[in-house]
Amino acid sequence: MTEYAKDWWSAHQDECGRDANFSTCFWELHNIGTYDCTGIKQDACPRPDPSIFTPQEFYIAYNIYAINQVFNSLYAAVGNANTLVSSSIGAIVSLINPIKDPTGGLLEGLINVLTIGVQCLFPGAESSINKVMVKVTQAQPTVGRSLLPVGTTQSQVTQWANLANELATLVQQYQGNISSIIPATVNNFTEFIDFASTGAFSVNPLPDASAQSDILVQILNTFVIARAFTANNVILAQAPDTDINDLQANHEDELAYDTGCGNGYDEYTICGPFWFDPRVKTTFSLDNLGDMTKNYHDDMHTIFSNWTTPDMLFGNAYRCAQGGGDANGPTIKIHPDGSVEIDCLSDIKICTWSQDSLDIDKEFSDCPMQGNFGTRGVCSGGNCGDSEGGTIAVNVPAGYAGIYLYGAPPNYCVCNT
Repeated sequence: MTEYAKDWWSAHQDECGRDANFSTCFWELHNIGTYDCTGIKQDACPRPDPSIFTPQEFYIAYNIYAINQVFNSLYAAVGNANTLVSSSIGAIVSLINPIKDPTGGLLEGLINVLTIGVQCLFPGAESSINKVMVKVTQAQPTVGRSLLPVGTTQSQVTQWANLANELATLVQQYQGNISSIIPATVNNFTEFIDFASTGAFSVNPLPDASAQSDILVQILNTFVIARAFTANNVILAQAPDTDINDLQANHEDELAYDTGCGNGYDEYTICGPFWFDPRVKTTFSLDNLGDMTKNYHDDMHTIFSNWTTPDMLFGNAYRCAQGGGDANGPTIKIHPDGSVEIDCLSDIKICTWSQDSLDIDKEFSDCPMQGNFGTRGVCSGGNCGDSEGGTIAVNVPAGYAGIYLYGAPPNYCVCNT
């Protein structure tokens, strides 16, 4: 089919003039010059009628139409996502209340995440289009260079309150670039062949990226949430090979305090301040290095019921850490079945609770100890239970799952609030 298209254009280009646009010429020579598949225009590029074309010509007609429709749906998806994310950014920032201003590179990160998200909008059976989008966002074919925003990152987000406005500016440029790709593709025969020859656009029905806007929203939300937590000195602490609910339910008498678990996990596999990932048999909790008393149970529910999923925020950070991290930010992998795997979308720092040593100066096995961890005088009831005066008190974070939870000496009382 590709060779036929090349032969057709070679034979008919002069009929429209050497400088003629490919798609415009094609429609005019088939007496349907009213078709306009060169931009973001409502109903201007209808599905071609196969009865007025030879099978080979219909291949050309359908691919012109398909390229237009796919990028139109992408334009709508990005716009829809921006509307939803812009409204959620304020709520996210208000909930997490980051104490540090945004760090440098936040806009570069948003561009990277938006580009990653674009590659996730055609899942499943349309994996071939996903692969084309990967090439486009990596500037292959050459027309793809016009998709990536240029110059936006010369400015910096200096306040979290400005982030929504900066994202809106970024998305407007992105949409403008999408608009430019359509005519650059369907009007230039070489670029058209680069896209059409993949076979990715010869599918029916065509995928609708706008129907996948929620994926892009979750990706952008996850990135913002992770950066906000980092700016608030919050880490993700892990207890490998630990099922915190099972520990509470079956070993309650051996624990230093009630973890808030023991009655099963909820729909997000949360109990108390903990999130459990059954795939890796690891218990996680958010730990505020500036406020050990902060319990994130309610915040996690707000986040997961409104803006992202536990796997995107926590599971992604875990997999990134397992892979050694990625200094270049999020990366994407599209599997043969069309499923998409993103690594390092969430870059919350992960620390591991110390499980092998009753060392009051060793809170984590792989991170520095936070300032308020450890012994703090004597225990006199209250948060530490009804221990007798004179018992040594050990202060631990609200979501602590280290060795002092189940291995504290008898003369210690462990305070987790």
